[in-house]
Amino acid sequence: MGKVKRILFNPSGYVPSSTPAGSVEVLPGYKGPSSEKDLPYKLPPRQWHVGGKPKSASGTKKSSSLKAAAAQTTYIQVDGRSYTVDLTWTGLRFIYKVDNLAVQSGETEFNLFATHLGHTINNVAHWAEIGIIRAADDPVYRLYTYDPFQNPQYQFFGTTHPGEVFEFVIRMNEKPIKKGRPYSYEILCDAIRVRQGEMPSLYNQVDTSHETFSITGTFSKGDYVMSVEGWLNYPPNKARWYAPDVNIDFYSTSTVKKVDLGAPFAYKFDSST
Repeated sequence: MGKVKRILFNPSGYVPSSTPAGSVEVLPGYKGPSSEKDLPYKLPPRQWHVGGKPKSASGTKKSSSLKAAAAQTTYIQVDGRSYTVDLTWTGLRFIYKVDNLAVQSGETEFNLFATHLGHTINNVAHWAEIGIIRAADDPVYRLYTYDPFQNPQYQFFGTTHPGEVFEFVIRMNEKPIKKGRPYSYEILCDAIRVRQGEMPSLYNQVDTSHETFSITGTFSKGDYVMSVEGWLNYPPNKARWYAPDVNIDFYSTSTVKKVDLGAPFAYKFDSST
């Protein structure tokens, strides 16, 4: 992987934030789009996957009739994913690296590599997401977060280039905001807080996910992404490796994509096309 920025992740699972309390920032020097509204195209519809079974997210808001029509475009989606089978987690931390997310008009229209924390309750999916996305209409590698119940749903906080390495963190406050109220969460990239929100459950599923979208069913070749040094948080304020002693599974939804989950002491997730 070359030189990797290391940010202390102590045994309690706490990753210190360099961002002032209560504020949300972008990476230093970033002055690009802040949300999907700033882009001239519609990003793909997001779904929360419980294991190998896709579950559509509830709460999606369409900002205009034009974007509503664009959202109805039918995509063929191919995924490579590792995930915790059990829903017992309050946070995650992964080191993420993208060597290539291939895109081309008529082939892979959207390509992303992300990590999620979430839970489906009464058939309604609640999750938080951070990742890297690339589009055929805009081949910039964009760093983003997503929450289906916030407006905007997509938020951008930086750009990247192949080979760069980032620490992605999603963590929950294990005490509810108020008795009977949801739990707050925050998303960090390299110790900078890039999103805050709420989720109804303290006990969630974690995944690391490589997703590609095509209208034609032809997918661009040359993808390679990886995540390493995963940690999982669980109550009360504890953490453990994303490793073989945790109930973790992985899969690819098509032979188009090759997925590996290396061991022994902690998993190294690889996905390629």
